Amino acid sequence: MPLFQFNITILASVFKRFHKLFVPLLGGGMGKNMKILRIVPTLLCAAVILWQSGADRLIYAEATDTLAVGSSLVAENQEASSGGYLWPGLDVTWLDFGPEINYLAHYGIGSGLPESGEGTFSLSLAGTNGSVKTIRFDATGRVLVAPGYNVIDDFYDSLAMVTKYIPSGDRMPFMEYGWVDKNGNEVITPGKFNPGRHHFSGGLCGFVVFIEDGETTRHGFIDKSGNIVIPAEKFIEAGAFFEELAWAKDSGLGKYGFIDNTGAYIIEPIYDHVSDFREGLAYAEKDGLAGYIDKDGMTVIPFEFLPVEICTYDPRFFNGLAVARGQSGDVGYIDKSGEFVIEAMYVGAYPFTGEAAWVTYNNPVYDRYCMYLINRENTRLTPLWHYTTIDGETMQSGIVRVGDASWFYGALNKYGAEVIPLSMVSITPAVNGYSLIIPPQTGDKLVVGILKVSEAFETNQKSKLIKVKIDGQSLEIKDTDPIIENDRTMVPLRVIFEALGAELIWDEENESAIATKDGKEIKITIGKNTAMVNGNSVELDAPAFIKNSRTMVPVRFIAESFDMKVDWDAKTQTVLIER
Repeated sequence: MPLFQFNITILASVFKRFHKLFVPLLGGGMGKNMKILRIVPTLLCAAVILWQSGADRLIYAEATDTLAVGSSLVAENQEASSGGYLWPGLDVTWLDFGPEINYLAHYGIGSGLPESGEGTFSLSLAGTNGSVKTIRFDATGRVLVAPGYNVIDDFYDSLAMVTKYIPSGDRMPFMEYGWVDKNGNEVITPGKFNPGRHHFSGGLCGFVVFIEDGETTRHGFIDKSGNIVIPAEKFIEAGAFFEELAWAKDSGLGKYGFIDNTGAYIIEPIYDHVSDFREGLAYAEKDGLAGYIDKDGMTVIPFEFLPVEICTYDPRFFNGLAVARGQSGDVGYIDKSGEFVIEAMYVGAYPFTGEAAWVTYNNPVYDRYCMYLINRENTRLTPLWHYTTIDGETMQSGIVRVGDASWFYGALNKYGAEVIPLSMVSITPAVNGYSLIIPPQTGDKLVVGILKVSEAFETNQKSKLIKVKIDGQSLEIKDTDPIIENDRTMVPLRVIFEALGAELIWDEENESAIATKDGKEIKITIGKNTAMVNGNSVELDAPAFIKNSRTMVPVRFIAESFDMKVDWDAKTQTVLIER
């Protein structure tokens, strides 16, 4: 019998029982989808702690010497603890959880949202005795919070929320929440408060109470000693404190404003939706339009954008850019003057927390969406449909995580190059330069490591995307990627001919393309190993073919036939054409 049974019915029961607590978390500040990601680990842990032994019973173990606060998880014998995994260029410290631990009861890929905590790691460990031990530890392998809790969240403002499941007969357990410091001490006893925005920020944390019919909520704030600083009386919802202000939804007006740490409105509640403050500005919606305000409530970027559906996108400023929706309904990126610096051409976009960001594009050839990585110049960095992405994923410490069709994970850098191989079962966001990696498990020894982001990651420019530059300018190819066939780079026919300034005629009957430029004529036919240049037959290393409804032709042959110089940059996977 397995240690746990992952049952979707259990998940549904947990959500049904605790939906009154979860629903207030999904409100107007940062959006439903992004906030639910912070709740999912709690739901999953609730599902996997049930031990099937005739009757469901809760189990979680107390600390042992190996897993006690302050102890080190770093393996003395690194080679033996590596499971035989060797990745040249990766700096990995392998961990040892003691002889009684030999597999994981639960782990996850982790949220890639911008505020991902302080970069500590949590695992639920298991052994042959049937006990589950959940711990949290830092990037040095030091245990910060020992077993004794069912869920241990990351640290925010030096405190971590912990959750205990309290048995309630044959029903799903109740949850009690508390907070601990980095020495594992309970500074706020579990059971005193139900969390709102569950992490501390600016010395305060939100909490929620239910009033009247048990459905209506009010939000307040506590300090790090568990004292109520702002009573849960007049706010239906409230966000965390960022840049000394927190958004709050007024119970009387039903509108959003911003309060200080005394609960007084600094910006009156007149908005339909808002975001947290970042870089001195907050996104706001009013009268069906969106704009940005400063901390005095003054409009800095006029209300002339369509709302970006903050249940899906993060509209805050990161490194001077913010996701905004134009009048067409598509999204792009604006600067602090309110001008689009990356045009509104995408159906979705994530923030530029680093030098690259994920966008979603409606590919016209296939009439379906594809996600890829772009840089701040709006240059595409990754192939179409090559990687699977993690919901809400943003760049952390210069890398962004990706997956493949087999559900293995790795990471790319700002050039789209694979700097961490797609060989991991799980890899956490690289907050503060470290990720927890879990490779495929072999044998009877648990293999887990802490990976340090290397400075060498920044220099690798070898993306999987084959690129073309003409006179130093990147050729924009949106719908079908160049590929290599018989050591020759093949590109979409119409794109390359038009970029080189040639006039193009397509002969449908003979499946031939005829291009003319400066008195030269090239005729190339699908499937033929020869082409015609001014009536003369020329042998091709790779014939033209059709891929995804696009005719692919050898770019070197085309460019050189028009007397252009062609070179190949292997370092960046780029064809260089000079006219």
